[in-house]
Amino acid sequence: MTWEMMLKERHDDGRDEGRTEGIAIGEKRGRTEGIAIGEKRGEKRGRAEGMAAGKIETARNMLKNGLSADLITKCTGISAQQISELL
Repeated sequence: MTWEMMLKERHDDGRDEGRTEGIAIGEKRGRTEGIAIGEKRGEKRGRAEGMAAGKIETARNMLKNGLSADLITKCTGISAQQISELL
């Protein structure tokens, strides 16, 4: 094997090794960032769902205490249709 061929082979091997390492690093960073973004979205969604559930529970309690659907709508922001579904 000539010196040039050996040098080219080592160069190609080094490039392949660097590419493989770069891909691994990129995938790891991508997963980390993806998880962070997913957690933020999940936290935001969970908060919104919790608030909606709290409004429904408040509306149920207001209905049990004889308050009008109109007043419940004004206080909770829940639609009249949603309130009628609670009855």
